[in-house]
Order: sequence, then structure tokens, then C-alpha cells
Amino acid sequence: MIAFFETNAKLTALQSRAQLDVADAADLVALAWYMRQSAQAQAQVLAQRALLRLDRSPAHQLLRLRLDLLRAERHWLCSEHQAALALAQACLEQAGALSSQAALQHSAHALCCDAHELLSWLVFELGDVKARHHHLQQALRCAQQAEDALRNEYLQASILAALGLYEPAAAEAQLQAWLPHLAGLHPVSRAAFHNALGLQMHMSENMAEAIGHYMQACQDAQQCGQSRRAIVCAGNVSRVLLNLNDVHAALEWIEKAIDIARQTQWRSLYHDSMTQYASCLRQLGRFSEGLELVQETMQALQSNPHSHRYSQCLQMMGELQSDLGQHADALQSFSKLQEQAARRGYHNFQAAALSGQAKSLLGLARFDAARQCAEEGLRFAQEMRDPLGQVELLEVLAHIHAANQDAGRQRACLLQALEIADSIHGMQTSSSLLDSLADLHAAQGDFLQANTYSQHAGRVREDKLRQDTLQRLQSLQTRHHAERMQIEAEQLQQQAQAEALRVQALAETGDTLSHLSAVGREITACRDLAGLFASMENHVRNLLQADYCALLVMDAEGSALHSVFRIQGQTHLPPYRVSMDNPSAFAVQCVREQRELVLFLPPDDRHINRLADVDITQSALFAPLIAGGRVLGVMTIQSFAAHAYNERELLVFRNLCAYGAIALDNAQAWQQVQENQRQLVAQEKLAALGGLVDGVAQALLDPLTHCQQEIRALHQARTELSQAFAARTLQAADLGQFIQQGLQQTRQAGEDLTRAAQLVTQFKQLAVQRAQLQAQEFDLAQVSQAAAAIVLADFEQHAHRLELAIAPGIVLHSFAGPYAQVLRILLENALQHAFAARRGGLLRISAQLRGARVEIRCEDDGGGMPPQTMAQIFNHSGPEHSRRPGLGLHIAYNIVTALLEGKINCCVGTLGGCCFMLDLPLRAGDGA
Repeated sequence: MIAFFETNAKLTALQSRAQLDVADAADLVALAWYMRQSAQAQAQVLAQRALLRLDRSPAHQLLRLRLDLLRAERHWLCSEHQAALALAQACLEQAGALSSQAALQHSAHALCCDAHELLSWLVFELGDVKARHHHLQQALRCAQQAEDALRNEYLQASILAALGLYEPAAAEAQLQAWLPHLAGLHPVSRAAFHNALGLQMHMSENMAEAIGHYMQACQDAQQCGQSRRAIVCAGNVSRVLLNLNDVHAALEWIEKAIDIARQTQWRSLYHDSMTQYASCLRQLGRFSEGLELVQETMQALQSNPHSHRYSQCLQMMGELQSDLGQHADALQSFSKLQEQAARRGYHNFQAAALSGQAKSLLGLARFDAARQCAEEGLRFAQEMRDPLGQVELLEVLAHIHAANQDAGRQRACLLQALEIADSIHGMQTSSSLLDSLADLHAAQGDFLQANTYSQHAGRVREDKLRQDTLQRLQSLQTRHHAERMQIEAEQLQQQAQAEALRVQALAETGDTLSHLSAVGREITACRDLAGLFASMENHVRNLLQADYCALLVMDAEGSALHSVFRIQGQTHLPPYRVSMDNPSAFAVQCVREQRELVLFLPPDDRHINRLADVDITQSALFAPLIAGGRVLGVMTIQSFAAHAYNERELLVFRNLCAYGAIALDNAQAWQQVQENQRQLVAQEKLAALGGLVDGVAQALLDPLTHCQQEIRALHQARTELSQAFAARTLQAADLGQFIQQGLQQTRQAGEDLTRAAQLVTQFKQLAVQRAQLQAQEFDLAQVSQAAAAIVLADFEQHAHRLELAIAPGIVLHSFAGPYAQVLRILLENALQHAFAARRGGLLRISAQLRGARVEIRCEDDGGGMPPQTMAQIFNHSGPEHSRRPGLGLHIAYNIVTALLEGKINCCVGTLGGCCFMLDLPLRAGDGA
């Protein structure tokens, strides 16, 4: 769940992850959210990066809404209230819909909380105070549903700050209860509570406490990226200092607020600060400069003329215009202020507006209108129980009656004002009020009473001077306290920065080690040398700053190092050879001493054998590649900058070399294993070929021998017949016998030659069929049935049964013809050897799927064979046995293993005889 704001230390850690490009979409969204006020431009860039990584999953949809809310806040801070309002309400509705999903419940409620909090500010600045209270209460409810303690504390402080404007006693009691716990709070919620306490102390005129709380709130806000609160609190410090008549200190703080506001480019807060700056100028009597600033601010706020901020500017402009004697302009400003205050319910502005109108009308000598405004203002102040407003308006009425030469009413107003002022606890009676009473009694000839009021006014002025002095002293003490707090804050900030740097270093080290671990797995997984060298080259260039890098491998004789890659900049350099007899080469020294070399040399040192072609190396690292106590080679990286490599680079380089040495040793071992395997395969092929030729020769020997014997017998019979014919002893019976015997011997010789031709054809087919055939899809049951049909008549002739138990639908992508040939060989072998002279035998063919393979069983109920014979069943040169394995079974074995990519073996079957089992893949021949 993304927090409301985060501390600068957490922000630094997230920034490190983003810079290392190991941050995921959630990290980027969180970082953009936390930087939304302190670094808006960077937050926008991060938001764009995050958007590219978001998909349409509910979790990422919630992150997308968080970015929309970020845009809404940016609109608000740039005074684009309507756009912000529409976007925030849309986010609230969509986040509420997602809150029903259990996995997203807390994050969705947190987003709803933030949307309500933003809406509370928007409606407040648009003049809807009731709606602000509603949104704050809803935000607190969402924070509780999200089980977020930080948001809960922050919103309680915000609600108490708002409550203090209407029920100060209740707000103060609750805030005081929080006071002992503030030190342990998160800076975000601590800043909110200090701001609320500052407002409460300010309203109760406890200026020293107010300044302390405002300063602490400003400091805490800056620790967690809350630029807006920092600006507002700095402005509040300026206002309190201005009330203490410390104008110069007030100017310093408002200038600090302006500096922060200027960096953010938020027009509204910038103009707020400028309005406060105008108040300071007014205190210094620089009315014209103050009026210019306020008018500039008013011009910028024309887009939102009903806001609370606009009302403040109207009041300030009217007061400055009155100070400059521009009574008509002041009357217009105060009239507009009264209209807006009455419409929006701003009671404090309404009393000030009526008072200002009365003074302006008095300045314009419109006494009746001035009296009506003053009397209306007095009634309003009495209804609102505002004694200070009543005193001010009674003084205005007294001036109006004096202008009308109505001394009785003037005296009544002044005495009533004096009575109210005396009833206000802690309020110093105005010296101007006492002077007015003294002047009035003197004009009426009552010099004794006039002297009494005049002396009282003198004492009030002395008290006021003493109070001003005390306030200045208090201001100095407050400033001293503030400076001390600032020093402490700077110390804490330095400690925080040091801690952040430590956290960053730990994070970078952890990320580096994690990344190196992944790199190590990739490098050590390389079995071929070319892939290993390419991977090493890629990772060296990505992980280390190297103007030049090279990897050199020791030759088999150990006499020289040969480069497998050399790169300078983006250029691949030609191969390089370094003799192990070279006394000046650092690569040779590194290998000979079997240790790392870390070199930092001045640019004019020409002694280093740089392995670079043009530029001068000033920093270089060399490390031997050692595995199993053997030095396999050396790797170097070099830089043209001085002192380019620190502990981090050395750590990365050392790990890369270690991984490279292991991978190089593995690759060389693998290469040797492959070479040995190739030799063994070649030897096995030669042995198999020799055995196959021997088997073919043995298989051909019987039919050819029989054929030779028949031909010899025929030749002998022909010789005897020729001799009988020559001796004239040839008889017809002898000739008939010769013809009959010759036909029989010729037929037998033809059969033997046909058998030999078939064996040669099978042998040739075994050699060429893999190159000529193409794999295709076929149904196992159909092809098996077709192969069995060829020998079915022979089985029926001997009363044997042939059962086919293969279910349809088993589809193979393989070679149908070779498979049928194998099955036919097995059936013919069973027909010839399984049942001997017995009739009524059984042979069953079945198949069963096993994942991506199929098992085919061809078993009979014949006499079987001994185990030693079964072990040599596919070896055509094996011993003789009851089931003589001719060339057919050997051909079947080669077709199954070489072409069909399967296995074949022989065992005792469930029917009591032999069982040939074929284990074939469902897909074969893709690489044919």
C-alpha cells in the first residue's frame, strides 16, 4: 500500500532502485506519488515510465488511478479547480468499485482516503465549508478501513485544525492530549498536528507557542516532501512575527515561503505569499508597493473569484487603498468583499467588509451612508459576539457623529466602546479612543475630565511602548529559539542524510550483489566458449566503466596469452598475443603472481602495457582467472580517467572474474567431454558398422551356400548325363530324372537368391530411409491394422490368433512406413519362432498413452527364450537359440532408435511368452 507521503530517506532508497532500473511499476508509481510536491517534473517523468509498465490487471488499474489522482492534485495546486474536481471524483468512484476485491481492499480504501482529502481542499477553496467537513470525515473513515495509522493520524489533525475555527475550546483540549505523543509520530502526521496547534495558539494570541509549532510543522513538512504545507507554515510564521511588530523577521520568513513557492510554480500559493509580503510592506508604510503586489495577485486569482484566497486579497487591497486615501476604490473593494462574504458565509470577512465600507464612506464625506454601514456592522458584530469588531465600529460611528457635529452621540459611542474594551480580558484600551474622549470633553469645556482621559491615554501609550518592547524582545527570543531549532534541524537533517547515504549504500550493495548473482548464474551456465565470451563482454561493459576491456586465455602449452575479445570504446580490436616471457606486461605479471593488480598511473607514464592502441590509461584492473588451482587466463578493464575504480568496481570486477574462471573451466571441460563423446560415437559407429556388415555376411552366407550346392549338384548331374549320352547309354528315364531334378534344384537356388536379395534390400533401406522419408501424422490403430493384415493369412493358416487392442485416436507425428515395417518384422519373427510346430497360438498387440509418449506391446503365449538369449535378441551376431534373431530384429532395433526416436526391448510377457515393448514419442522427425 502506497503511503500518503514518505520521508526523504525512504525516497532516496526508491530513487536508487529507479536509477538501477530494478524498480517495478508499483515502485515507480509510489516514487512519483511521493515526489508530487517536492519535484513535480521528475514525478511526471516517473509517472510516464510507470504507465508503460502497467497492464489491465486490477492491481495495475489501482496504480493507474493513483497516477490519475496525482494529476488531479497537480491541477489543484496550479489553481485548475474544475479539472481537479472532475478527476478526483472519477478516481474516487473507480477506487470504490475496486475496494470490493479482497486482495485490493486496503490499497483501494487508501486511494479513496486520498481522493476525499484532496476534495476537501478543493471544495474549501471553492467556498463550500460544509462539504470540506464531510470529505474530511469520509477520508478518516476510509483510512480506518485501510487500517492505515499514518493517514488516520494525519486526518485527525486536519479535522481538529478545521474544528478550531468554530469550536476552539474543544479543538484545543483534543490537541493538547496529542501533544506528549508528537515526537514519536511520522513527520507527515507530526507536521499536521504542529500546524493545527500553531493555528490554535495563534487564535488564542499565544504568539511564542504559535511560532514554535509553525516552525516545527514547516521543518517536518520539508522532511517528507510536503512543499505546500511548508509554504503555508512559513507564511504563518511571518504573520505571527508581523503581529509582534518584528517586520524584518516577518519579511525573512515570507521570503522563504516565496522561494519555495517559486520553485514549485504554484500560482495560488505563490500569490498567497505575495499577499503576506504586501502586509509586511504595509507595516513598513510602503503602501504603494504593497498595493501593486496585491493587485498582481488579484489578477492571477480572477479564474476563481469566489475562493477564500480571493477574499483575503480583497480585504488587503481595500485596507491599502484606504491607507493611500483612495477611498472610492477602497469602497468598491470592501463592497465586493461584503457581497462575497455574505454569499459564502465568511463571517470574519463580512464584519471587516462593513467596517471598511464605513471608513471609506466617511473618507468620501458620505456620512449617512457611512453611519448606516457602521450601524449594520455593529449589529452583525454583536450577533457574532465579536467585541473587537464592536469596538472598531463604535469608533467609526464616533468619527461619523463628530463629522455631523453630534457630540452627544459621539460621546455615547466612545463611552460604549471604552466599556466594551475594558471588558475584554487582556486587551489594552486604544489610546486613540481615549484621546477622542479627551478632545470631546475639552471641546465641551470639561477640562478636568479631558485631563483624566489624556493622562490615561498617555499611560496606555507608555504601556503600548513597553508592550512593543516586550514583543520585540519576545520576537528576538523566538528568533533565537527558531535559529536554535534550525541548527538542531540541520544536525538532524545531516544525520538523516548520513543515514540515507548508508541506506543507499546498503541498497546499492544489495542490488549489486543480487544483480551479480543473476549474472553469475548466466555466465556459469554457458557451456560453449563463444557464448561465454559474448556474455562476459556484455556484462563487463554494462556493469563497469571501462574505456578498454580484454579477456586473455592461456594456450595449451602455457607459453602465451591469447585475447578472445578486446574492446576500446565501441570498437573491437584485432586479436592480441602476449608471451609469458614478456617481463613488462602487467597481464603476465598478474598470471605469474596469481593476484589482482590495481593500477593508478599518471598520464605521462608510458611503462604500462595498456593493451590499448592509442589512448593513455590512467586506471587499470587486472585479475587472474583461476579454477582448480590452474590459471586459465586474465581479464583487464582500463579507464583513461584518473582513480576511476573504487571498492564497488573492484567488488564487481572480482566477482565477474570468479564467475568467468568457473565458466571458462566448465566450458573447456565440456568441450573436452564433447570431443570424447564424438570419438566414442565414431568408434561405436565403426563397431556397429563392422558388426552390421558381419551380420549381413552371416545372413547372406546360408542362402548363397545352399544356392552354390544346388548349382554344383546340377552341374554334376549334367556331366553324368553328357557322359551317358556320349556312351550311348542314355535312357529316357535318366533324361526325365535329370529334368525333374534340375527343375527342383533351379527352383531352390532361385529361392535362396531371392532371400539374399531381400536381405540386401533391407540393409540398403536401413541406410537410406531416414534421408528419404518425411514425418507425417497418422493414426496408430489404422497403421497397425494395415501392417497386421499383411501377415494375417499366415497366422490363420497355422490356426494362430492375432489380436489388435489399440484404441483409435492415438495420433503420432512420425514415420508410418518404418513403424509398419517394424511391426511386420515382429509379427513375422513371432510366426517363425514363437510357436515352433504348435498350432493355436495367440499374439496380442496393445498400446497405452503415457504423457507425450505411447507404449506399444507385442506379446505372445509361445515358449519364450532363456534370459541370456533375450539379452542378445537384437544382436544378429549373438548365439544361436530357439528363436534365432536374424537381421530383421536388428533392422527393427535401428529403425526404432534412430528413425522413430524411441526405445525397444524384450522381456517376459503377461501371456507367458515373449513381449516386445516399443516406447515411442508422439512427435518425432522434426529434426530429420
